[in-house]
Amino acid sequence: MKNEFKFQLPIGDWSDDGYCKCDYYVIKSNKPAIEIISIYNEMDKIYNISKQCAEYQDNTLTSEFLELLKSNNIDSSKYCDEDMYIETSQMALLIIDLLMQFDTNLELEIIQPDEIPMLNNWLAQSFKMSLDLPGYGLFD
Repeated sequence: MKNEFKFQLPIGDWSDDGYCKCDYYVIKSNKPAIEIISIYNEMDKIYNISKQCAEYQDNTLTSEFLELLKSNNIDSSKYCDEDMYIETSQMALLIIDLLMQFDTNLELEIIQPDEIPMLNNWLAQSFKMSLDLPGYGLFD
């Protein structure tokens, strides 16, 4: 990847104003997040993926959505089982695959969060430095 950007892709209640469950996937991209938003919105006009698993405890893809994938030569078995059940990791993969299919110049990859260094004292110590950050007492 020539240009490299990283962003989080939340799957679930990312705003924490409902059932407060969300998994976050770190995505490495060759385009910045602002461009991904535009690509996603254009892709969603066709696939309407934002309506999939949108309600509490709705963890299956619709048969209409699976037919749309099939009509676009996308093998849904990579993302859900025969009962159309999908997990958050599969949904994240489905989203990035659809984005890359929609924009063939886009390169996306789910990476492990530990591939992004955390600014903390342990990192500083690895460079024979120290770093004291505030905030320990901010939580009950």
